[in-house]
Amino acid sequence: MIGSQAFSIDVHKKHIEELKDLYKALIRISEICRENEVSMEYAEKSLNLASSTLGRSVSNQDANVVDNFRVLNETAFNWLMNSRKKYNVKDFGYVFEKYINN
Repeated sequence: MIGSQAFSIDVHKKHIEELKDLYKALIRISEICRENEVSMEYAEKSLNLASSTLGRSVSNQDANVVDNFRVLNETAFNWLMNSRKKYNVKDFGYVFEKYINN
């Protein structure tokens, strides 16, 4: 059922194994996506914790506050972008290779 629309899919029994392989691949892709979401959440929490810890340790009278903020911001931005590239997978060809072509 998709939404309120019921449907059925008929599969010839000679294609059952291929369908099972496809199902395994889709389940694994779903697991990878969830694991990557959790990893991105941890990356953001880690960055926020590091930022707030550094913020508490910086003296208000530090003449380099602006420079320190700029460096921290650039480093944090680059780190988050690298984490996003790592955990935002768009090509799952390797999963299909593992489950379908074997």
